Amino acid sequence: RVVSASSAIQRQRIVIATSSSLAADASDGADARAEMPDTIAPIADALYPRALDAVPMFFGRLNPLAATLVFYTGAMLRESRDVPIVGAQWLAFVFLPMFTLMYVVRKWWYANRTVVKHEGKYAPFTFSRACRN
Repeated sequence: RVVSASSAIQRQRIVIATSSSLAADASDGADARAEMPDTIAPIADALYPRALDAVPMFFGRLNPLAATLVFYTGAMLRESRDVPIVGAQWLAFVFLPMFTLMYVVRKWWYANRTVVKHEGKYAPFTFSRACRN
């Protein structure tokens, strides 16, 4: 047991010496690793194009109307699977127009809900020392 403990301490000393020599090499600006090109970013852009960000923006958060529409759309598509034109009419004349209307209202609400109360880039500092007592 004494031999194994001393060999473990010896291995730990080697690891510490190796890491300190690598740190010394890195401190003088020379990096021992070869510069590798970034291969992750192009794959991510290929798998998920930025244009797909419009899909969640169109549907928005889950709300009672959206949940009801999605529930009844699933039920209606299930019941009318033998007559696909009924499903297409539901999607074209009920589902998509309702989500479009919710999208337009949500976009208008977010654009008009903020009112500028001051001029300039930042809000004025409202702290008053007289209020500290």
